[in-house]
Formats: sequence, structure tokens, C-alpha cells
Amino acid sequence: MDKTFTEKFFVGIGYLLAVFYPIVGIIIGAALYFLKKDDPFYQKHGKYMIIVGIVVVIIEVILALMGYLDFSMIGSV
Repeated sequence: MDKTFTEKFFVGIGYLLAVFYPIVGIIIGAALYFLKKDDPFYQKHGKYMIIVGIVVVIIEVILALMGYLDFSMIGSV
């Protein structure tokens, strides 16, 4: 079943969010995976968004522990 441009566009936005805002991407991926059980397109991409989000979080934690990411400026004005 071929998906429309709009459906593919929103899935692409979900992947971008999974990379740049991984927690939001994981939530959107979980919503697609669990709420669209009747559509294998959304289930597949929802699962992949969750995986991408988790991998990005793990990479960020590793980089933070190694000292490459500095979170000291968060919350300072």
C-alpha cells in the first residue's frame, strides 16, 4: 500500500525529532507503534523511531560521561 506524501512527511518529521529531541521522538514512535497497530507502515517506522531515539540518548550519555558534552549552561540566564 503506497503512502501519501503527507504520511511520509510526518514520518520523516518523527525521525528528525528522534535525532534532535530523542525523548519526543521516542514518544511519537511509541504512539505510532501502539496506536496504529492495524497499519504495518506506521508500526515499522514507530519501532525504528524508538530505536533511533534510544541510540541517540545512549550516545549523548556516553559523550557526557567522557566530557565532550557540557550541560553546565542549561538553566543559566
